[in-house]
Amino acid sequence: VSWLHLLALITCGSFAPLSAWAFQPDLPGASPPSQRDGSPLELTVAEAIRAAIDATDRLEAMPQGPGRQTVSDEIKDFIDQIQARDPGNPWLYFIRGRYYLGVGLFRNAADQIVSFVATREGENEWRAHRILGDLWIDGFPRLAKSHYELAEKLKPREPGVLKGLSGCAYQLAEYAEAVRYARDAVSADGRRNVDYVAHLARMLMADGQLDAARREAGTALEMSHGQVRADPTARAPLETLDAHFVLLIDLARAELTERPSSVEHHTNLAQWMREREQVLSLLGHHRRLDLLESALKAVGPRVTPELLEEYGITLDNVGRREEAIAAFQRALALKPD
Repeated sequence: VSWLHLLALITCGSFAPLSAWAFQPDLPGASPPSQRDGSPLELTVAEAIRAAIDATDRLEAMPQGPGRQTVSDEIKDFIDQIQARDPGNPWLYFIRGRYYLGVGLFRNAADQIVSFVATREGENEWRAHRILGDLWIDGFPRLAKSHYELAEKLKPREPGVLKGLSGCAYQLAEYAEAVRYARDAVSADGRRNVDYVAHLARMLMADGQLDAARREAGTALEMSHGQVRADPTARAPLETLDAHFVLLIDLARAELTERPSSVEHHTNLAQWMREREQVLSLLGHHRRLDLLESALKAVGPRVTPELLEEYGITLDNVGRREEAIAAFQRALALKPD
């Protein structure tokens, strides 16, 4: 069955009735069992499924970086194990779909998750419906909404689902509804996740509640600064901080549309733009670091002192001082003069 045909089936509402069945394999622990020497024991299919789902949870929560490849490879190994022993198991659709999602193959992910929700197991898995909502919210907001609503029935007050419903309302120009769902997401989350606070600020801005939007955007910015202070050498918190400066810049421009002579709003806009430029500069160092790390891996033992010097300078620019010193020491060892 083609992806478009499956999309048409779901669009027309071809769902089996919900049941109380849910997947809960009986495992002794979250990690696969191992022998005394550390080698893995042969897993049952249920254990392999549970371990694969745990791995896809970790992949979903991970920022971009080299560690993602290791987890992706782990998931592929579990998929191969399950495929070899139980090729018709419906949970393969779910695991493959989340794997494809993690590596950026969104069309393939949609194909697999659509197949999964057509099964008895998949119709009651709230995460599958949330994923389809996330995949289709931009192009098919009404279809996405139907999946978010199913997910919300299966997992009430799940912040990510509520945010998705808010996004659907925004796409459909139902801004008051978008704000309501966004507030529910922030409340359900307990104001821990900065993304939900920033989303609420955007929805308030769309609804014309600029003062409330500025308060929430300021809170999001403060939370983002806290994340950067907690992990100053990491790239992901800087990317989040940049996104929140963009939010504040958009908000200042919206306020200037209403009050073009406001000195305060002009000052705010200039301040946010200046501070964002500093963040973009740091992100530039991180991008250069990615390039240099790839280069070092590619050249291997043919590395030159000049390349190591550039690597050390860039490590220092992102705050990784001890690693920078080690790079300079390697350069000196290759070229003591």
